[in-house]
Amino acid sequence: MSGPSDSYSMRRGELARRTDAELVSLAQRPPDESAGREAVAELFGRYQERIYLWCFRRVRQHELALDLAQDVQLNAYRALPG
Repeated sequence: MSGPSDSYSMRRGELARRTDAELVSLAQRPPDESAGREAVAELFGRYQERIYLWCFRRVRQHELALDLAQDVQLNAYRALPG
């Protein structure tokens, strides 16, 4: 028997195979559409560690690097057209 988590992991697998450009296109959908939210989560997940490490190398403080990385991702999201 398959449940909601099965369909979620299937969608996550489908999103993982998408290009960044495809995910950005999906992310530009209205925020109430789950496909858009899931695309944003996938896209941010791909770059979260890279962004954090970049920030950490500059400030050398874990908590500050986390805050900066979050700010970077939030600004990237807000900069999406649409």
